Amino acid sequence: MAVPSTSSTVSGSFPVTSMSSIKLDKSNYPAWSRSVQLYLRGQGKLTFITSDPPNPKESSYDKWSQEDALLQSLLCQSMEPKIATHMLFLDTSRAVWLRAETLYSGTNNLTRICDVYTDFFTVKRGERSVSEYYSDFVGLFEQLDIYHPPSTYLAVLAKQKNELRVTHFLDGLGREFLSLR
Repeated sequence: MAVPSTSSTVSGSFPVTSMSSIKLDKSNYPAWSRSVQLYLRGQGKLTFITSDPPNPKESSYDKWSQEDALLQSLLCQSMEPKIATHMLFLDTSRAVWLRAETLYSGTNNLTRICDVYTDFFTVKRGERSVSEYYSDFVGLFEQLDIYHPPSTYLAVLAKQKNELRVTHFLDGLGREFLSLR
């Protein structure tokens, strides 16, 4: 989760800190995004990534722009360098947030869904303690809730059921068919 270590502030707005102890990589978007959201909500700045920017003609725009630039910097610092490099030239923190979501959330990425289902169905305690095993199990279950959230809509349930069939089939093909996933 977010582990801030802060001291100073910018324009009395929000602390200059590391917004997350988790650095975004290609496989940890759910944990990273949750950590960042918690930090921003705690700072009262969640709207920077959830809402459109104000009109540049508004009197509050300069202050917003200053805070948004700091937030963009913090977002990029919370990413692996290879990912952050592709985010540096976006105009707003919301644009950075949406790009990261599109590229790494995996919500419509059958390969990622397949990987999570495979991990979920094959996770074993092994040599780990029961609490470590339980923690991993719950983490996988929570990821499945992100990729396939509970729903009462038949169309959504049918889509999820079909994705489960496809992912299980693809997983069973073996390594020589890995590129199909």
